[in-house]
Amino acid sequence: MEEDRELEKIMKKKMRIYMEMMNRKKDVEETKVDEEVDIIQKVKRIFTDDGYKHLINIASRDRYLAEQIIKIFLELIYLGYISPPIDYILVEKLRRKLTGETGKIYVYKKGELKDLGESLKDVD
Repeated sequence: MEEDRELEKIMKKKMRIYMEMMNRKKDVEETKVDEEVDIIQKVKRIFTDDGYKHLINIASRDRYLAEQIIKIFLELIYLGYISPPIDYILVEKLRRKLTGETGKIYVYKKGELKDLGESLKDVD
């Protein structure tokens, strides 16, 4: 009987310790999520409204890319190469530069939307 009580006390103590560890782990994870959100919210004042909205749109698709954009802009501001506010055009230019995306010109020809290069190659 007494051994059962001892065993029960030990089990309760271990369970309490385990629950405390789980709560601490949960708190740390919540803090990390809060910090990630804060990074984008903290830099809001260096962007124009449309530039900030575009940055949030990028962050919803690719969080890492948005963080890289922020880091680069902060470094450029610190070095004195650019000054706030940063608008939509600068955000989009940097996004394209980082992703390697280029602009394309489309032509509507004979009921089809074609890339300008393809349109010029097609000889009628």
